[in-house]
Amino acid sequence: MNARLTASLCCALFLFGCQSVPDKGARGTWTESTLSEQTLKKIQADSFDYQQCLHQQLMGEIPAETDESTVTDMILGRCEERLKPIKATFDAEKVPDDISSRYLEKKRSYAKRNVMRFVRSVQAAQAAEAASKPAAIKSSPADPPQ
Repeated sequence: MNARLTASLCCALFLFGCQSVPDKGARGTWTESTLSEQTLKKIQADSFDYQQCLHQQLMGEIPAETDESTVTDMILGRCEERLKPIKATFDAEKVPDDISSRYLEKKRSYAKRNVMRFVRSVQAAQAAEAASKPAAIKSSPADPPQ
């Protein structure tokens, strides 16, 4: 009987501890549903602008002999300014810094992963192309052509 009472008491205390009650003092704080459609469209447009910048940078020359992480950081650095309007939009809507920072960090992380994947594939294609060409015989300037 004592073990039964102890088990029942533990179960009741556990269930009581799991009960979640919303904080009544949280009034006036930001919630995700408070962003207007206009704000969401502005964030989407700025995100698209960032993606377009990355795309334009990737269509440029990618050096084969440079480390892919260096090239990736260089490309991301050129487009970093395009993320500032998103942060400004979040700040204007009073979105907490930790949430907006997390959103921007996620954007950067996805972009870095995709850019690095693209750079690696381009560099691999360049290396394969260079390996498939026969080695050209180089004539030195001291040897005149015959």
